[in-house]
Amino acid sequence: MASVTAAASDADVIVFIGGIDESIESESRDREQIAWSTAQTSIINTLATYKKPMAVIQMGGGGLDSTFIKQKRNIGSLIWAGYPGQSGGQAIADVVFGKVAPSGRLVAGQYPADYVNQVPMTDMNLRPSNGSTNSTNPGRTYQWCK
Repeated sequence: MASVTAAASDADVIVFIGGIDESIESESRDREQIAWSTAQTSIINTLATYKKPMAVIQMGGGGLDSTFIKQKRNIGSLIWAGYPGQSGGQAIADVVFGKVAPSGRLVAGQYPADYVNQVPMTDMNLRPSNGSTNSTNPGRTYQWCK
């Protein structure tokens, strides 16, 4: 952490790249949590205390609860980069440095971390339960999830 904080104190702008990788999610490995890891949350929170312009780049195939990132005033952007492949580094740099403008569309929903406790992952209903069953499903997809 000392090298991270030393670099941050010397920087004009902070860019954090993190998220999830195939050791956590893959075709044969489903995640049980949709929160940033405790270690990454700690680093992001520490970097945000420097009050410098900051961007967070989220890697991975699925969403993470980024509520705490949205609440940091100096974090001006949260970019979901997925698994960008061979030219991903250049593509991310082009977005961060303003060479291209991203479309602003996510390929998957971003839910609060507690969502996994509200809905059993075996409940595949997209629409909210509205009390009609024993389910408390608030609904899936941007259409119903508040």
